[in-house]
Amino acid sequence: MVVHVEAFNVDDAHVIAAAIVEPRRDRFDDILVYVHRVGRGAQLAPRRVEWSRRDGYVLTRYEGY
Repeated sequence: MVVHVEAFNVDDAHVIAAAIVEPRRDRFDDILVYVHRVGRGAQLAPRRVEWSRRDGYVLTRYEGY
């Protein structure tokens, strides 16, 4: 599952991702949550949170965005 969200504070990416992932984790093996700044949805997301059954949560920060 891939989810794109807009947030005022992209540093809250882990909290946002957990709110999306937790109710759905029994139905998916992997969930990617891309957190964009509000109003910049077409640009590269500055944060990505990947959740998988194997590795749990992994946060990736794309600097400069």
